[in-house]
Amino acid sequence: MSRVGQDRRGGRPRIVVGFDGSPNSVVALDWALGEAGLRDARVVLCHVHEAGGEEAAWDVLGLGVEHAGRREPRVAVTGALVAGNPARHLVRSAADALLLVVGARGSGGYHGLRLGSVSDQVARHARRAFAVVLGRDQALEGQPDAAD
Repeated sequence: MSRVGQDRRGGRPRIVVGFDGSPNSVVALDWALGEAGLRDARVVLCHVHEAGGEEAAWDVLGLGVEHAGRREPRVAVTGALVAGNPARHLVRSAADALLLVVGARGSGGYHGLRLGSVSDQVARHARRAFAVVLGRDQALEGQPDAAD
């Protein structure tokens, strides 16, 4: 049995990041890269797509891995592509991870909501530590902008 947060082969701790290419998922990835650097962990970028869209899904995942390499080259990043229900697969993929990270909202749905359906379901069903990261467009009122 592996220790919590380590991969099944006994390697470095893993942080699983849900990534759909949306601006919020990029912010979540950037946050996870910072955490991975602090914890000497590797990042698994997980893109869950609908059946039939695999080629486009690989493109999105590739862009995420490239972004991560430019943003934090010292952190090992791998990609994982899965078809099906995003929340279910993210929770399952992170069952033995150190941390599961998602953006507050993905690329679909109603943009007036602060929390999307996937992040809501992750918060309800995750069995390990998780983080829901607010995007820049979702900064709380009264909070200073990171660029200020």
